[in-house]
Amino acid sequence: MLKSFNLVVVPVIVTDRTKGVYKLSSRIISEAILGVISMNIISLFKSTEVCIYKKTLMSNAKIVKEGTIFYGDILIEGQFITHIDHSISTPSADVDVYDAEGIYVYSRCN
Repeated sequence: MLKSFNLVVVPVIVTDRTKGVYKLSSRIISEAILGVISMNIISLFKSTEVCIYKKTLMSNAKIVKEGTIFYGDILIEGQFITHIDHSISTPSADVDVYDAEGIYVYSRCN
């Protein structure tokens, strides 16, 4: 998922300068803007690599699916739900298990 960022223009007021040349060139400004954008893009790929391999099992959730509510488990791999069932056994030791008892889980999609 892409992270959003805001670009804000902040005016610089130099009160003690009465004569002289403005030393902040367009090259420096563009370098600063592109630097911030490139750092955000790089951070997106780094966080995605970590998230892809993470597995999470939410157990005992109240799952709302197609107009019905049932207690069940949800297996999430990375950013995707890969399995929903009444009971899912823990597939391996590298899975984080959370007890979601009393929590409703529903889809925003139709």
